[in-house]
Amino acid sequence: MSEDRGGATVPRSSETGALLRVMSLDAGVVRRDPAAALAVMSEQRPDLVALTGAPRYQRWRSKRAALARQLGLVVSTADRVGGMFVATSLGVDIKETSFALSSSSAGTSPAVICVGFVVRGERWRLVLAATGGAAEYPASDVPTVVVGGVGGPNGISVDRSVTVQSCGPVPLANATATLAVLSR
Repeated sequence: MSEDRGGATVPRSSETGALLRVMSLDAGVVRRDPAAALAVMSEQRPDLVALTGAPRYQRWRSKRAALARQLGLVVSTADRVGGMFVATSLGVDIKETSFALSSSSAGTSPAVICVGFVVRGERWRLVLAATGGAAEYPASDVPTVVVGGVGGPNGISVDRSVTVQSCGPVPLANATATLAVLSR
C-alpha cells in the first residue's frame, strides 16, 4: 500500500524492505523560507539531501552547518565544491567522500561530489553534479544514485541495480524539491 505525500506517492517500507530516500533541493529555498523547508523535511523524512546553491565563501562551513541544522540534518561532505553539499539524517553512515574538478573546456560541470554511505545495512553511492560531470566517476559494483546533470526523471537517475519506487516533485513554498524513493 502507498501513501500520497505532497505530490509524491511514497511506498511504505513494509512493502519494499529497506528504502533509500534521496531529495534534491536548492539551498536558497531553505534560506528564504526555513519553516516551509523544515515542514517538507519532517513530512518526507529523506535519508540524504543533495543541496545546490550552498554558501561558498566567507564562513561557508558554519553557514552550511546552519542550513543542515534548520532541516534537522547534518553536513556529510567536508569540501567546498561548486556550491554543492550533501546533508544526511543521523541514520546514514558515511564511509567515504571525494570530489573531482574537471576542466570547463571539457563541457562538464567544474565540480562533482561522490559519497559512499551505508543506510540500514545497505551500501550505496551518491554522485552529485551540476551538469554532466558524473562521467568523472567510473562504474562501481555499489548501487549508484546520480543527482543532477544527467537524464533521469526530475534530475535523479540510478544504475540498473536500483529500483525507483517513486520519483517526483515535492511542492515547497515558491520552489520545488525532488524526492526519489529507491530500493535494491
